[in-house]
Amino acid sequence: MISRVFFASPVTNVLVIVRVFVGLWMAWYGKDVFSNIWFEDQVEGWGPYKYGFSNPILTLYFAKVSEIVFGLCLALGLLTRLSCFVLLIMMTIVMGLAYQWQVLPHDQGQVSFLYWLFSFMFLCLGGGKYSLDAILNSQVSE
Repeated sequence: MISRVFFASPVTNVLVIVRVFVGLWMAWYGKDVFSNIWFEDQVEGWGPYKYGFSNPILTLYFAKVSEIVFGLCLALGLLTRLSCFVLLIMMTIVMGLAYQWQVLPHDQGQVSFLYWLFSFMFLCLGGGKYSLDAILNSQVSE
């Protein structure tokens, strides 16, 4: 088992590392929901139109909790494609509403765009060989 983990194909090992780090970083960005100062600044920054959301505070809570839950699911490789689909939709909304599709390196939305790209990549590839999805699928098929 250990030799399969450490001596698997390099692409598999790199994708596991990328999946874990991207998921943990996404969950790290979600932790802001517990900071009152950050949260109040974000809600005030939405302006008088609130991006068209009828309840922007609830929307922001859902977005941040989704970053935590689905980021951890991505890191573990649990429900990877579903997690990436939710994160992909969320990052699309963030890039469109918050950054007005300004995703080039000199703009402010490049981090959201990178998360969008990673979400799209893992939506297409899945969790990979070393994920909870693979472990659960192998137990079901036996």
